[in-house]
Amino acid sequence: MTTPANGESRETLRDQPAGVQGPLDANGDTVGVVDFVESDEHIGNIPVKLSYGIIERFSEGLYSSPNKTFEELITNSYDAGAREVWVYLATDLSSEKATLLVVDDGESMTLDGLADLWKIGESRKRSENPPPGRKKPVGKFGIGKLATYVLAEKLTYLVHRDNEYLAVTMDYGRVSPSAELLDGVDLSLDAVRLTQDQALDAIKRALEGTAVEEEAKLLTILPKLEHWTAALLSTLKPTAREIKLGRLRWVLRSALPL
Repeated sequence: MTTPANGESRETLRDQPAGVQGPLDANGDTVGVVDFVESDEHIGNIPVKLSYGIIERFSEGLYSSPNKTFEELITNSYDAGAREVWVYLATDLSSEKATLLVVDDGESMTLDGLADLWKIGESRKRSENPPPGRKKPVGKFGIGKLATYVLAEKLTYLVHRDNEYLAVTMDYGRVSPSAELLDGVDLSLDAVRLTQDQALDAIKRALEGTAVEEEAKLLTILPKLEHWTAALLSTLKPTAREIKLGRLRWVLRSALPL
């Protein structure tokens, strides 16, 4: 399914930002990239502080259905200036290897932008210089990535910008339930650099189990784009099985102010 409409607070700050740590981050539990992303080139760690209470209230409290969660991902793509968004769902969402994949051709992120992405509740791009044709942001408060908690344990961003391919994974399973709203967990997301072939291979692996895995046009389109972003949801939760393709199509078509 293809929908005209990129990303969650896609901002690029040149050079090494203050929020990106060096090769080791002793203050947080390190989260490595998912196994279908292959790279040995570690380039930094992104510190994130999350609490179970915040995730639960900002995700399940704001998104009443799995289809609404997808709507937020797509509107984030729209806010980042995407002209096209590709959405792929596994044919068997109950499979342990099932994935959900949202790819767009918007402005994308560098390592700096990935660090800003995980500053919960902040969305600089939405307050400064929106992409051409995007006067008013549609997504909610820079927290759209938290919507994915409703659907999956793991969220991987695979990004391409400035001739560079990067990947980083959030594992919500590392955030334990707590009675206190602000009890937080310090995490350190491992950021890796990939070659173009490695990036495309990761997309191909994410497409396994979809109806178009052998003939997805996306794999021929991405090498021609100057920038793109992929949100890969894996280790799906039971809620993801409630996604209905027909309903999802309707939600996406009615969600964007095109």
